[in-house]
Amino acid sequence: MLTCARRYEESINHYNELLEEMPDITPINAVIADMYLQLGETWKAEQLLARFPEYEADPSVAGPILAMLGMTAKAEAALEAMESGEEWMAEPFVRTALLLGQEDRALEYLLRAAQAEPRSLTRIQCHSDVVALADEPRYQQALDVVGFPPQYRRAATGTRRDATVE
Repeated sequence: MLTCARRYEESINHYNELLEEMPDITPINAVIADMYLQLGETWKAEQLLARFPEYEADPSVAGPILAMLGMTAKAEAALEAMESGEEWMAEPFVRTALLLGQEDRALEYLLRAAQAEPRSLTRIQCHSDVVALADEPRYQQALDVVGFPPQYRRAATGTRRDATVE
């Protein structure tokens, strides 16, 4: 909930407390790194990820982070791995494709995921990466399929300071 409200500092604190209890959960470190990147604190994300290089083993975790860090070839490889995988990984796939500038590919996958596994998109609006899709009819079509009521749709815009928890 805090992440959806762009309250990244609070989310980071929450996840760090969780890590104190369970220090070996690598995906949580990647989530924290993602939030640092959302805050523009690239050096903190890089520092954290350097301690946990195994995050790259999971393309759904690595894809968006690699793309945000400008590691295009690795992000593209993660995207290919997600696309050929058996699990629906709509959110990280869409985010990675968008961050790589592949809007059509992201939208195609988004619509396919919405029709096949709508639950995989329940948090898609929480990511500021999807702001580029806010006015795209195919994005709105995917939200229709998922069942997001129009009054709860919002562009993933803004910063932590102007976001509110609904």
